[in-house]
This record gives sequence, C-alpha cells and structure tokens, in this order.
Amino acid sequence: MKIRNLLLTLCISLSQCYQVVMAESASLTFHKQQVDQLTNRVTAARNKVFDDKRILDQAAYHSLTLQKKYETAKDDYQKLIAFDADSPGSVRFEDLSNKRTLNNKAYAAYQDSLNEIMTLQNRLAQSSISLNSTQNALNTAIGSLKFAGADEVDIQLRERKKAFEISQKVPVSIDYFCTEDQTFKQCKSTAKERAERSAIEKGAVVTVSSITKMRDLQIESELVKSEVNANIVKKESVKSSHIMGGDFGGIHYEMIATVEPYLSDTMLNQIKNAITLEVFGKYIAVFSSEKDTETMAGSSQSTNDFLAKLEKENQNRLEATRRLEAQRKADEEAKARHAEVARQEREKEEENALQRRKAEERQLKKKTRAPVLVF
Repeated sequence: MKIRNLLLTLCISLSQCYQVVMAESASLTFHKQQVDQLTNRVTAARNKVFDDKRILDQAAYHSLTLQKKYETAKDDYQKLIAFDADSPGSVRFEDLSNKRTLNNKAYAAYQDSLNEIMTLQNRLAQSSISLNSTQNALNTAIGSLKFAGADEVDIQLRERKKAFEISQKVPVSIDYFCTEDQTFKQCKSTAKERAERSAIEKGAVVTVSSITKMRDLQIESELVKSEVNANIVKKESVKSSHIMGGDFGGIHYEMIATVEPYLSDTMLNQIKNAITLEVFGKYIAVFSSEKDTETMAGSSQSTNDFLAKLEKENQNRLEATRRLEAQRKADEEAKARHAEVARQEREKEEENALQRRKAEERQLKKKTRAPVLVF
C-alpha cells in the first residue's frame, strides 16, 4: 500500500494517470479475488476426491471380505449337495435348506458390495472431473492475474522512474590550473570536462527518501550513488576566463547545467522486483506452486487416464459379476439335476421295495393257505 500511495501522489496532478492506475488496481483486485475463490474450491474438490477414494478403498476391502464369505458358504453348500447325492437320505432336508439360504444370502451381500463399488467408482470419477475442471479454471485465473499484475508493475515502474529521473539546474564554478605539458586549448577543454563532471555528480543524486521501502529493496546508499547516472541536456550562462596561479596559470569555468539523471538497469530491476513483491504479495507462492498441483486429477491427461482406468475396473467387475451369476445359475441347475436324480433313485428304490414286499406277502399267503378237506 505504501507504493500505491506514493504512485497515486505522483499521479494526483495527472487525472489520466490516476484513472489508469485505479482501473488497473480494480482489475488486479478482481483477479486476486477470483484466484482466492478458485483456490478454496480446488482445495474442497481435492479433499472430496481423497474422501471418495478412501471410501472406495474401504468398500473394496469390505467387498473382498464378503467375497471370501460367499466362497466359503458356496463351498460348504456344494459339499453338502455332493454328500447328499452320494448318500441319498443321509442329509436332512432342513440342513440342506439352511445351507442353501446361507449361500444365497452370502451371494446377495457380495453382489450388493460390487454394486456399491461401482456406484462409488462413478462418484469418484465425477469428483475427479470436477476437480480437474476447477483446477483448469484456477490455472486460467492465475494466468490472468499474472498478466494483470505485470501491467500494474510496468505502470508503477514507469511512474517511479519518472519520479526519480527529474531534471534539475545545477550551477557549477571551478578553477582548473594547467599542467606543464598542456596547451591553453587543452587546459580549457580539461576545465570544461571537470565542470561537466561536477554538474553530473551533483545532478545525479537520488536521495534515499525518494525510494520507497529502501530497506526492503536491500540497496545501500553507496549503491544508489553508483547506480545513478546523468546527462547534461542544456547549458546556460557559460563563462570561462584565464586566471593567475600555479606555475602555468589556469582556467575559471562556470555554467548553469540542466542535468537529467537516469537509473541503471540494475537499479531498475531492483525497483521492479520490489514493486512485484508489493503487487503480487502472497500470490507469488501460488505462482511457484502452480506446477506442483498434480493430483489424482491434476491435469486433463492424468484425469483421462484415471477415468479410463476406472472404466476398465468397472468393466472387469461387471464381467466378474456376470461370471459369478453364470456360475451361480450353473450351480443351481446342477443342484436341481442332482436333486432330481436323487428323487428318481429314491422313487425307484421305494418302488422296488414295494414290489419286494408284495412278493413276500404273496409268498406268505401261499404258505399259510388252509388245507383242502376231502370227503
């Protein structure tokens, strides 16, 4: 805000500059708010993906337990059916019915767990798609914030540069004494150069108080002096005259120079970095972490791969369910065939037993028949 206040102060007399800065600030504020909102939405969406994945893993583990229970119940039931087929009549009907009921319940529970897994997989897929969409929107918002912030930094840097590079009139008056090996013309030229150098040194002064947050910029006052240069753009009241003194005389040179200072690239980069920190603030961390947002659905490609994997798992589970259903039907049909064969064998055995009893009864009647009396 200190840099903002300084910039507005510098531009207060220029309504056009003031309006441009404020417009850029409104745009920058909008993009920052958008990034904040989308960042929160991405965090919520990512947490939902993690929660859905955790619930899916728990459901898969529970389904595996139910599968083992179903396989155990199925094995027990098939063994009892086989024993009943081998030893007709040795297994009570109630025992066989109980085993069949347990097998059917175990199968139904396992089937329900598979259906739940498919539902949870679809929910996870939708959560991943939502996360990917929100992440893409956040990346777009971050890009817009970068562009808006870059424009803001450039505007502030130009205005700061204007504030620093203010020309000023510098009066200079020097006496230069000639040396033995100099001609008068050379002595006069040297005096002129010394005067110009003095004017530049005086005019190329940017006070520390002119640079906001100098400590944050990490620039010492000596560096300020070394990184600020100047040009003489105009000379007025130029006078030069011969003076006595020294061994060979000298030149008195005076003028009023208009000096225009300018900042070196090193100094401008330092100031630009400080403005960038002020403009973006906490969002610099967002920029640096932008490439580290890879999650389960962190990019379109990773999301597509993940969804393709989910679809493949769904198809595999559907195929496994179809195989289990076919196996269950085959088991039921085999059980029905075994039961029918056992019933027919029992009926045949009962019929044979009945015929044997009838034959025995006839034989018994013949033996016990009363004797015939002859008169």
